[in-house]
Formats: sequence, C-alpha cells, structure tokens
Amino acid sequence: TNFIKLQLNMLENWIYFGVFLDADESERVYNIINSLPGIDIPDDWRKYTGHMTIIYNNKSEIAQAWAKATAPRVGEDVLLKATHVGVSDKAIAIRVNGEMSANAIPHITIACSPIGKPVDSNKITNWRKIVPFTINGKIDVLQDK
Repeated sequence: TNFIKLQLNMLENWIYFGVFLDADESERVYNIINSLPGIDIPDDWRKYTGHMTIIYNNKSEIAQAWAKATAPRVGEDVLLKATHVGVSDKAIAIRVNGEMSANAIPHITIACSPIGKPVDSNKITNWRKIVPFTINGKIDVLQDK
C-alpha cells in the first residue's frame, strides 16, 4: 500500500525523527525562555526552537530500530512539558518530558552562540528548574533530499 511505501521511503534517507513545533509555537517558546530572569539571549545568537530530537541517524542498528518504531507515528500530535532551562557558552536549551528521546536529556535547543551548534545542547550541565509549561508539537522526520 501507499502507507507502507511512504514508511519505507522515510527509513531510506532520514536524518532525524523529532517532535516539531510550528512557527507560532516556536516563537511562543522562544519568547517565554528569553523573558526568564537571568536569561537574555544575545542578538548574535542563532534562534532554533524548532524541535526535540527523538532519534538522530548515526547509522547504528539501534537508531534504525528507533526509526522503525517511530515512523508509524509521523503526524501524531504530542504535548511536551518544559521543566528546566540549560545554559552554556555555546547553547541555551529547555529540558522537556512527554516523549521518548535517545538523548540522555530530552531537550529543545533554543539558541546557539556564533561558535555553537544545536548538538552542543547535549553537553549542557548547568540546568535550573523553571515554572513548567506545555508545548504542542507533531512527530515528523527530517529527510535528506
């Protein structure tokens, strides 16, 4: 069927599966974080706030198994809960729960410094609790063209 073909295509050239935020939700989350006491995202930092990674394709068997389990859920609405903000010299992120992630700390990268990359959010060690808030997203896949 077409559904099976679509899933197989997803599994051929995927970069990562994640919970993706639409533009309005992304902007709302960014503004909440940027208004927290002690957080002032510099103008030269790049804004992200687009997704929480479920699984990144590092070509391992484990990653392929995660992808096979996640592919049927593409399009599913997900409610995440932000519980902490994390800051380093390279990235700002929020810790979230409500969906599985292969990352040790499930998170959404908010912004990165000029020398930072979104992957640097995985190395944040300075996390502090925030007043929890919910985030609406949808499971999807980013594919290599």
